[in-house]
Amino acid sequence: MDRKIRALNPLASPYAAPFYYDDPLDEFPQGNAIQQKLNGHVRFFFQNVNGLKWGNHQFDVTYRSHLLQKLSVDFFGLTETNTNFRKASVLHQYCQILSAAFNRQISFQTSCSTSPTTFNYQPGGTTTAATHWWTSRVHEKGEEALGTGLWSYLKLRGRNHTTIVFITIYRLCDISTGSRSGPHTVYSQVWDILKPDPMKPHPNLRKDCDRLLYTQLRNWLDQDFEIILMIDANEPTKILPKGFSGLMNSLNLHDAFLHLHPNNPPFSTYKRGTKRIDFAFLSPNLLPHLRYCGYLP
Repeated sequence: MDRKIRALNPLASPYAAPFYYDDPLDEFPQGNAIQQKLNGHVRFFFQNVNGLKWGNHQFDVTYRSHLLQKLSVDFFGLTETNTNFRKASVLHQYCQILSAAFNRQISFQTSCSTSPTTFNYQPGGTTTAATHWWTSRVHEKGEEALGTGLWSYLKLRGRNHTTIVFITIYRLCDISTGSRSGPHTVYSQVWDILKPDPMKPHPNLRKDCDRLLYTQLRNWLDQDFEIILMIDANEPTKILPKGFSGLMNSLNLHDAFLHLHPNNPPFSTYKRGTKRIDFAFLSPNLLPHLRYCGYLP
């Protein structure tokens, strides 16, 4: 149902409609079901893809790309792409597939760890993309500066000299103290890049990454940029005041789903869990422009 609140979107449209998806167990969508996009709406889509498939399974990447086109997605973020985008042949192939799906109307930024590998597979990684005519609004792209591959972003030109940052984030799992959880994991890669202080008896790599994210977001907010943040947080909100929930609260970023559906019963957003760990967060000035938000089954 269209909430008939007339307001101007800083990008140019009076509507925004984020949808994000990570194979929840529930049979029916949570919140708003996806539907034919109305004129003037802007649709955001987020998914933890649990690895893009290449080689003999390239159909997976092609299928996903054409599905996004069929759903009339304007912006999308993908986490756990598990792809070595620093390998030129892989990035070129990815670019060709996305360009074909969106008739060459796409602008995107990938991220992956700078940990060296010769394989196409690399744990973690993200993609953040704008499609169709929205590509003309992209004026800067980037990823996490130290090479962890944990996030990528686009900066968009909005109305009245507004800048909106659309960022896609994969947050580290909570690994037991001092563990690197195997040699070929996101955690191990980030450990090798950040090199926690060996003198600390109990290094907290996840907390270190949260500090990096806070610093980046704080810098943008201090420049009066608006934020659209989509994240696989690997943690529900309201668990610890100093955890992920505390991080978002300290930045005054708001849960898009709860903003529209505050009384929705709890549900899971991943197969082996019972809680919601995938989120879209917005800065306050964008909340009046939000019309729909939901999780697909």
